[in-house]
Amino acid sequence: MCSTSATTPSPAGEATLTPAIYEPVLAAMADHQVHSIGELWQRLQADDSKSSISVAQLTEAIMLRAGTGDVVAVQDAAVVQKAKPQTDKLNRHVLGMLEGKTPTNQRGPGQSGRTKNSGHRIR
Repeated sequence: MCSTSATTPSPAGEATLTPAIYEPVLAAMADHQVHSIGELWQRLQADDSKSSISVAQLTEAIMLRAGTGDVVAVQDAAVVQKAKPQTDKLNRHVLGMLEGKTPTNQRGPGQSGRTKNSGHRIR
């Protein structure tokens, strides 16, 4: 969480966060590290003075901040490392197309020329 404002824009207007909920959640995230909602919940429960915050309130506070871009979803490092070879290959292909080194009608990495369910060709 980057901003310390207790209000945030929402589709229905401006939402005001209750300081008794918002401040402990912000404090739990003050280390600027990646945390799951479960980890944040455990941190809040470990601090006896903050134990009245429900999982629903924690989730709502996070979702409101995510709507402003202050909080973002991330993948586990192991998942990122597993996907990296394929994403690197895709990135090289796209950059090759942009630089004119790869023909745009050439199949990209992992493409068979058919979609999974329809049997239509991809062009």
